[in-house]
Amino acid sequence: MRKIVAFITLALLGLTSHGQETLVLDTCLAHAYQKMEFDKITNSYQESAELAEKNITNNWYPKLVLDGSFTYQNENISIALPFPGMEAPVAPLNINRLVVNISQTIYDGSMTSNVKKVEEAKYNSLKKQVDVDRAAVKAKVTQLFITINLMEANSLILEDKKAVIADRLKVLQGAVAAGSVPEVNVKLLQAELMNLDQIILEADFNTLAFRSSLSEITGLEISSSTKLVIPTTSVSYDDDVSQRAELQMLDLQMKSIDAQTSLTGTARLPKVSAFATLGAGNPGYDIFYEDIAPMAMVGLKLNWNIWDWNKTKNQKQSLSINRGIVQSKKTQASTQFLSELKAQQLEIEKYKMLLKKDGNVLIIREEITLIKATELENGAITTTDYLSELNRENEAKLTLQVHELKLIMAQLNYLIIQGK
Repeated sequence: MRKIVAFITLALLGLTSHGQETLVLDTCLAHAYQKMEFDKITNSYQESAELAEKNITNNWYPKLVLDGSFTYQNENISIALPFPGMEAPVAPLNINRLVVNISQTIYDGSMTSNVKKVEEAKYNSLKKQVDVDRAAVKAKVTQLFITINLMEANSLILEDKKAVIADRLKVLQGAVAAGSVPEVNVKLLQAELMNLDQIILEADFNTLAFRSSLSEITGLEISSSTKLVIPTTSVSYDDDVSQRAELQMLDLQMKSIDAQTSLTGTARLPKVSAFATLGAGNPGYDIFYEDIAPMAMVGLKLNWNIWDWNKTKNQKQSLSINRGIVQSKKTQASTQFLSELKAQQLEIEKYKMLLKKDGNVLIIREEITLIKATELENGAITTTDYLSELNRENEAKLTLQVHELKLIMAQLNYLIIQGK
C-alpha cells in the first residue's frame, strides 16, 4: 500500500508532529462531566440526605415546648350548695398559665427507622439519576468525537486526491506542451481541482461546526489544529447489562416502594411516649386557688389506631401495583438493552470482516489507478477515464477509514450499552 495511506492512518491515530496539541476522549468526558456539575449535584444530594437523616433522628430526642395561655371568660363555674349560709368557691374569670411540655418517644412502631429507609431510597434514586444523565452525556461526547474524526478522514483523503491530481496536472501540462495529449485533459484536471477545493471547504466548515459543539459541551478550547486521538478499544462479549444506570435506578425505585410499604405498615402500630408538664399558673390545677401555684404532671401516653377503615391495606395494595409497574419497566428496558447489545455485537463483527476485504480492494484500486495514470500520460485514455478510476481509489480509501472508525464506534457503543 502506498505511503499516503500510512500517512492518513497516522494522522487518524493522532500521531502528530512535536508541539501539536492533542486531545483524548477521556479528557473530553472528564471536562464534560465537570461542566455539567455532576459531582456538585451528587454532593448536594448527599448534604441534603444527611440533613434529612438528622431531622429524622431528632424524633428520638426529648421535645420541649413552651406553652403559655392567658384567657378571660365571661362566666365562671358556680356550685350550688344545699346548706344555707355557706358560700361555694368561685373560679376566677381569667386564667393565666405558663408551662413547659416535655415529651419523649419510647416506642414508635419502627416508624423512624422506616422513614430513614424511605429517605435513603429517595437519595439513592436521585444520585442514580445523575449517573443516567452522565451516561447520556458520555454517549453524546463519544458520538461527536468519532464523527469529527470521520469527517477529517474524509478531508484528508480529499486532500490526498487533490495532491495526486496536482502532480498529474504537472505531467500533463508538459505532455500538452510536447503535443502528445490534447489541452482539454489539462482543463478537466484543473476543473476537478477547483471542485475539490469547494468540497474540502464545505467539509472543513462542517467539521468546525462539530468541533464547536464538542467545545461547547466540554468547555474546552478545541481549535481546528487540535488532534482528537482515537481511543484504543477492546470488548469481550457478555450479555450483562446490569451495570446500566437506568436499570439500577429502577431497582432503587422498587426499594423505595418497599420502604414506603414498610412505613405504611407502621401507621397502625401502637405508639408509646412519656410526657411531663412543668410550670406555674394563676390559678394552677386547683382553679379555686386564686394565687400563683406550681404545676407539674407526668405520665405515659398510648396511641393505637385500631381501625382505619382499610386505609393502610389500600395504600399497601396501591404501592404493590406501582412496584409491579416498575418491575415491568425494568423487564422492558433489560430486553431493549440486550437487543441493542446483540445488534452492536453484529456491527462489530461486520466491520471486522469488511476491513479484511477493504485492504485488498484498496491495493487493487491503487494498482489500477497507476496503470490508468500511465495511459493518460501516453494519451491512451481521456482525463475523465482517469478521474473515474481515481475516484474509485479514493472511495476505497474512504471506505477503509470509515469502517475503521465505525468499528471503534461500535465497540465504544457496546461498552456504553453495557453501562461501562
